[in-house]
Formats: sequence, structure tokens, C-alpha cells
Amino acid sequence: MKYSVGKSIDTKCERCTKGHPSGQEMILTHTIMAMIEGQVIRVKCNTCGSEHKYRELQYRKERRAW
Repeated sequence: MKYSVGKSIDTKCERCTKGHPSGQEMILTHTIMAMIEGQVIRVKCNTCGSEHKYRELQYRKERRAW
């Protein structure tokens, strides 16, 4: 997927996660604020409005029950 400044991207927001009663990671839509050489650098949370460094989502591998 091609990203550009002003487009939406899903990532986690530490501020929203800290304020949520369950304490679970909050994966929310953010607006891309800055990019360098095609890499997303800075985003703004569309829920709380905070700006922060982009953190690429790390997907966990499912554990198999053998």
C-alpha cells in the first residue's frame, strides 16, 4: 500500500491505551503527518488528537497447541 502525508493508517496509540479501562492495546486510525524517503515518521491519532512517532504494528505469531 502506498502511503502519503494526510492519508490514514492504523497503529497503536499509547495515550488512548493508558486511558482505556481494559488496558488493552488500542489499534486506532491515525493521520500521517510526516514521511521521510517513503517511511511514515509521525502520525496524529484521530481519536484523542495526540501526535507521536509512528510505531509499526508487530503481529504476534499464533502459538500452536500440539
